[in-house]
Amino acid sequence: MSRTFLGVDEDRLQTPCIIKQFSPQQQNVAQIQKATELFYQEGKRLQELENHPQIPHLFACFEANIRLYLIQEYIEGDNLLDELELGEPLEEGKLRELLLDLLPVIQFIHDHQVIHRDIKPENIIRRHLDSKLVLVDFGVAKHEIDILHPRTGTMTGTIGYAPLEQIRGGKAYAASDLYSLGVTCIHLLTGENPQSLFDPYKGEFIWESHLEKSDRHISHQLKHIINKMLADKVQDRYQSAAAVLADIQPPVSLKLPASSLQIMVAVHIATHQSIWGMPPPVPCVFPSLLSTSRANLSGQINPEISGTNWECQTIMKGHKAPVNAIAISPNRYILISGSADQSIRLWNLNTGQLIQRFCGHVAAINAIAISPNGRRLVSGSFDRTLLGWNLNTGTMTDRFFSHSGSPYSHRCGPIHAVAYSPDGHIIASCSGNATIKLWNQRNGELLYRLCEHSGEVFCVTFAFSPANNSGNHEGLFNHPQSSIFASGGADGQIKIWQFGKLHSLQTLTGHSGGVLSLAFSPNQTILASSSEDGTIKLWDFQQGIILSTQTVDPAIISSIAISPDGKFMAGGSNDGKIRLWKIEMQGLSQQPLSEISGYSPITFGIDSHTLICRGENHQLLVWRCRED
Repeated sequence: MSRTFLGVDEDRLQTPCIIKQFSPQQQNVAQIQKATELFYQEGKRLQELENHPQIPHLFACFEANIRLYLIQEYIEGDNLLDELELGEPLEEGKLRELLLDLLPVIQFIHDHQVIHRDIKPENIIRRHLDSKLVLVDFGVAKHEIDILHPRTGTMTGTIGYAPLEQIRGGKAYAASDLYSLGVTCIHLLTGENPQSLFDPYKGEFIWESHLEKSDRHISHQLKHIINKMLADKVQDRYQSAAAVLADIQPPVSLKLPASSLQIMVAVHIATHQSIWGMPPPVPCVFPSLLSTSRANLSGQINPEISGTNWECQTIMKGHKAPVNAIAISPNRYILISGSADQSIRLWNLNTGQLIQRFCGHVAAINAIAISPNGRRLVSGSFDRTLLGWNLNTGTMTDRFFSHSGSPYSHRCGPIHAVAYSPDGHIIASCSGNATIKLWNQRNGELLYRLCEHSGEVFCVTFAFSPANNSGNHEGLFNHPQSSIFASGGADGQIKIWQFGKLHSLQTLTGHSGGVLSLAFSPNQTILASSSEDGTIKLWDFQQGIILSTQTVDPAIISSIAISPDGKFMAGGSNDGKIRLWKIEMQGLSQQPLSEISGYSPITFGIDSHTLICRGENHQLLVWRCRED
């Protein structure tokens, strides 16, 4: 028996929390002791799961008055059942987005040998903060039967969503959660309660006929995927969330007709000879995968937001889920994008054409970086892996392992950011487990693990080597071989580091919220930061002082970029506006010079007059400032 309460954590500044109270039914002392032991084991398991950003944090688990308690993070948002009742049934595109967002979370818990056992719309919350789906109400998922029910064969889960093996035998497998997810899908697609979608006479779901009666249709592929999740027999279902993901987003086939292969060869020759030093030719490599628009943007760009001197020149389409990271090649003619659809795409920035697509991650891609010579790429993901790619051949070259025997680059928490050192020899990565790791890019060897932040580390970026700049730098830059880099985290601190030293050189404090993005000016005299506290700060990072503070109300700037000439700074948020400021002697201009339509992430292009950002519907937008 269990009950759930909404409470406040007085030790965490009155933070709202969820209190789950469990009352074991056993009367035998030995049984109660065993139940308590299993409860604490499960508490440790849930503590491992909390490192995923789409699973609530576990604050505490304890026993009081012969009752067991779990205290968990309160997620502010609406569950999918509430959304359905207030809105309309989902279309296919929205359901695919939901699956792309949620399946990696389910794979994550299964990798930790935890079966949720009660996946349903009420237990999936769309977080208000970032619209991410959060899986809640684990209870004591893995050992719930052992803790609360001493007898075998007791049903767990919710009638209508739970598969037969849970209802009849009290058993659950990874495929059991996928069955419940399949039922959730047909509920959200039809708007009907699952029990009304089941025909007991036929012994099968009749959800497809409900769709047809309402004159709503989905693809045969998605029907097949859902029906496979809903199979009665465990062995007939998908055996892993990763397998479902593979069917939802299959890799691009490289089996092209002869004429296309000739084009591909031409592109690779151009890549080896000149693609990184000059604009490449303009072949149509994958015409069936491209949908690029220019100039005519009626209805897609808000004219009230767009700056008067900026126009959107190109829209790049192809990703099936939000773009989380973008990077520009050193010559600034090639754009790389990483998405929640688990793919990396290589684009010709001049034409908007797709050159190549890389697949290798099994969860959303959160970070990418290109080597200074433009030949290699590194990507980080919510799957906790860091992968290396050869951009000339389009192949995966490296997997970075944190230690022998571990399949992960960061064992706990998603990878939030990656960066190359100016000489290209070192890769830095940071993650949700409060660590920064430095890697040898040549062989993937872990060189250093830095642990000074007290919370998640959201961003890491290198300053250029002073050897690459004409300015006379002193202070921190007192060694010609120095590699200075900065990190920012949920603790609101910015750390300044030098490669080869295990402790930070300096800690910059001033933000009252997590530091989301960092950028060095080209001459390395200024460090810019944006924070959850709604401010942007410019720092003299060598002296450790704040030069200026800009409050951006009500938006939170989650991505910043400084133009190649160092004169302008752009900030992207999730309110649909990209703001551009002029960098002056006293700091940023009081008001933005321009506001254009778009979202984070952002980066400048070939010069200070080109800006790339994420658009609506998973697009990429290329903006160009007109020179009057």
